Amino acid sequence: MERVISYPAPKNAVLQNDYMVKVRPNGEESWIVLPTYRVKVDMHDVHNASMAYFDFEGEVEIEISGPWYIYQVDIRPLSKEINYSCDTKKVHFTLKSR
Repeated sequence: MERVISYPAPKNAVLQNDYMVKVRPNGEESWIVLPTYRVKVDMHDVHNASMAYFDFEGEVEIEISGPWYIYQVDIRPLSKEINYSCDTKKVHFTLKSR
């Protein structure tokens, strides 16, 4: 059984609109748009990034799109070797729960 559980952004979180993150159970037609919010990353060269989160069971499709050209994609952890497809401004990949 495929299932997605989305959550609102944390209270007082600063929402970001740089990227759109969508998720859906594999094979479904309609997407769930996840709120993205600002987080600070990298202890040595601190800068802003966007974050979204959700839970799921089964297999889900994820699509991340934004206004900029995408030149490189790293889906972490790299050891999972998650396959993805990418066009100029959109990344698409699938995750499976254990």
